[in-house]
Amino acid sequence: MADSQDEKKILEEILKRETLLEKRRDALDAWEKQLKKQEKKLEEREDVLTKDLQIKSKLTADEAREKVLQKWEQKLQKDIALEIQSAEEKAQEQAKKLIAETKTHQEELWKEAEEKNKKHAEEVIAEAKAQIAQEAKETEKRLALHVSEVAILFLQKSLSGIFSDKDQEAVVKNALKKLKKETN
Repeated sequence: MADSQDEKKILEEILKRETLLEKRRDALDAWEKQLKKQEKKLEEREDVLTKDLQIKSKLTADEAREKVLQKWEQKLQKDIALEIQSAEEKAQEQAKKLIAETKTHQEELWKEAEEKNKKHAEEVIAEAKAQIAQEAKETEKRLALHVSEVAILFLQKSLSGIFSDKDQEAVVKNALKKLKKETN
């Protein structure tokens, strides 16, 4: 029973950790959406700059566009690569921390379960010892009673030649009373 409770605790902890990872994934997804929005804004800005460059430099629309794109690509590639790398590193660090915390918590739960099981085993052993001691006392009493009965039978057989039946009965009753007092 203690094992199933410990397993439930471990599973609950794992589910909590998975939920946390899901939230972090959702945050990364939101961040990715934000980057896409920024990219769209940049594309719009690119169109404006392309038209402006085309007007000022007397280039064709395609040539102006190509020059603007090249500049933006270079700049954005570096920025996006750095942001992606940073996000990946943070996610890896968080995952490592989460794994370490889970392992630590699992070890704590196992130790706790072992201690509970050990305590339970000690309680069971103590109960068994008490029961054995009680049964031993009861067995000793029954054995003493049987020994007494044998002694009385022996006494009756021995007394049959010495005393009358009435005297024998009185001696046996007296002996039985004394034996009962001693066994109680």
